[in-house]
Amino acid sequence: MKRNPVLSLLVAVSLFGVGALAASNRSESGPEIPEPQILDTALLARPGAALKEALRARDSGNAVLANALFAAISKRHLLIADYADLYRIELKFANGQFRAAVELIEFWSHDASPLRSRVQAIAGHAQAGLGDSVRARAAWQTALATEEQPLRRSLLQFEIGRSLLRSAAPEAAAAALLRVWTNHPLSKQESEVERLLTELELQFETPYLGAESWRKRGDVLFRRRQNEEALEAYEAALAVPEIDASTLGRVKSQRAHALFRLRRYADAAVAFAALPQTADNRISHARSIARAGDPAAAAAELERIATQERGSQGQRASFLAALLWDGEQAEEKADRLFQALANGPSGSSRARAARWRLGWAAYRRAEFVKAAQYLKQLTENEDDPLAGLRARYWYARSLERMGDEQAQLLFGRIAQEYPFSYYGWRASTRASPADPEGPREPLDKGNAALAELELERPRILLEAGLVDEAQTELELLFARARGLDDRLLLADLFAEAGDYHRPQRLIVDAYKETLARGPSAPLELWRHAWPAPWSELVALATRERAELEPALVYAIMREESGYRPRVRSVSGARGLLQLMPETAERVARAIDLSSFEVDQLFDPNVNIELGAAYLHELLLRFDGNTAAAIGSYNAGPHRVVRWLEGTPVEDDEWVEAIPYDQTRGYVKRVLRSMHAYRVLY
Repeated sequence: MKRNPVLSLLVAVSLFGVGALAASNRSESGPEIPEPQILDTALLARPGAALKEALRARDSGNAVLANALFAAISKRHLLIADYADLYRIELKFANGQFRAAVELIEFWSHDASPLRSRVQAIAGHAQAGLGDSVRARAAWQTALATEEQPLRRSLLQFEIGRSLLRSAAPEAAAAALLRVWTNHPLSKQESEVERLLTELELQFETPYLGAESWRKRGDVLFRRRQNEEALEAYEAALAVPEIDASTLGRVKSQRAHALFRLRRYADAAVAFAALPQTADNRISHARSIARAGDPAAAAAELERIATQERGSQGQRASFLAALLWDGEQAEEKADRLFQALANGPSGSSRARAARWRLGWAAYRRAEFVKAAQYLKQLTENEDDPLAGLRARYWYARSLERMGDEQAQLLFGRIAQEYPFSYYGWRASTRASPADPEGPREPLDKGNAALAELELERPRILLEAGLVDEAQTELELLFARARGLDDRLLLADLFAEAGDYHRPQRLIVDAYKETLARGPSAPLELWRHAWPAPWSELVALATRERAELEPALVYAIMREESGYRPRVRSVSGARGLLQLMPETAERVARAIDLSSFEVDQLFDPNVNIELGAAYLHELLLRFDGNTAAAIGSYNAGPHRVVRWLEGTPVEDDEWVEAIPYDQTRGYVKRVLRSMHAYRVLY
């Protein structure tokens, strides 16, 4: 007899099981809730403490007390009633009381609650436990409609797929499972999803994991900056025999960009060369050639593009070519291109950038009069006061090199106006003592957009020890913060929840110029912009390394990860100090850190110790030259060694002459943050 393929898969799914969801349906009648008088009324008056006690009772196995407390909290504290009701439902479900859980869900009345998708997810599990697969899937679909968290979405789609498979609907099951595999790659369910899809492919001779599915999966990974995995997906798509022209073109393009992100520049150059020769692809090809070690050939190619393309793409190619020639000390070629761009519209960003380059080139050639002319013009045509500091500083430096005493006055003004900017800090080391700054005008508080009750809700959750839930609530408020009070209160709560990145963004995004003007009341504004978390770990990592100060560790942490322990860069760097795995493995061996594994880079204890050891190594290698050590951390020691060759120059000149825009900006920001940390802490 021929085996029924659907039945075979049903058996396979049943072996996987539904775990607790398919637990035997025990007694549906829960124990009686104690009378309110036996509960601690003083405790119940404090919602955070009461919720914490209810959770403690639940976790210790005292379901009767936990249920009573959750019910009392729901009645007394409407602000968190949805949480109390959710935990009552979860308690019923966890005890196998599926029908009681469903009945509680039917009385759920918090339609505007962000927890409604979680409640519907439990409804689906409870209905599955009762054997009603149709209602289970309907509940999971309802949950999907409002669920935004990717992990939960993948779990819901996975459950829908398995349920359809058990209900002998293989085509619909395959579609649901494919959405999990495509849209939620590397989820915990991935291996099981792949197994089920593979079996469906074999038994129904239908290729579900085709080129387009691999392409979509690769795009999700690419957006997440998981570039190695994205590249694997794109190459798997290319390996599929039947791939349509549209998918093929998209995959080849994305593969080229993934190679570039992974710093496989020679391979990226080959990949871009094989694409249709649009202006974008030709420029990307030239950039790959430059990064692969042949900047002269790249500059020549960019010049050819500039002569063939009109508008912004031609200007972009010309500007990139000029930068490359400048980096190769081909000053005549660079100046020719910069001059052509500088003659463009005075307000255009590329014209301003070209004029800066011409002024800086004149300064480096010791043509200080010419440099001052270019730089003074830039100071007069810049609307952004922070962006204008560079021209102001180097205009003053040009005057200083000419022996003009006015330079001291200009340095003093920059240092006084913007002491927490990079150029303000630099200027302060060259300025004559300035008159004390007069009292500042109070900071404009703006208009608050968040109600006190909205902030009270995450406060209660934090008091109850529900940190993840509090962070979720705070995320809902993040985009709505407006005035100073909103931002500071929200920043305090984020920090209390262990998130130091969000407070920084709340403050920095709204108060860039204010921060650059240096600390005043309220000081919390600056301390949220430059926080000092994990202070004990930083102190421990720097204590025996005399050359390394905590301010440098924090400044690197701020720039690299924004204080996010779990972040991963496009190139694969990990954790707070964004260490590359190969660098971390080498440093771990050097400091005898036994049994190190790459995933430990997401642990602040390990990441800070290894990052501090590497920074210390760089400081020693460059004889305490902080700017060189910082540049090495970003671009690699071999490049910095090359940049240090030749006649020694002053530190500010060396930093400004770093040929890589990204590294130059990085070094400036880290040095500025070091200054901020020294002042604030």
